[in-house]
Amino acid sequence: PGLTVSPAETNFVLIDTAAWGIGADEMAAGLQTRGIAASSWPPSTVRFVTHRLIGDAEADALVAAVREIGRR
Repeated sequence: PGLTVSPAETNFVLIDTAAWGIGADEMAAGLQTRGIAASSWPPSTVRFVTHRLIGDAEADALVAAVREIGRR
């Protein structure tokens, strides 16, 4: 709830973390410590790039990590 996810037209996925009060740099750093690559576009946009080897398990791990970081 509160997290904005861009509609996917490519293999890029953008999320806006502003509603959670977490900056893009903080979110990207937290994801990197969990082995998930992401780019921060300050102040509040985080970019992910998917590819054919990213499946349901990886997507579920990302969602769990984002939720965990969001609870800080």
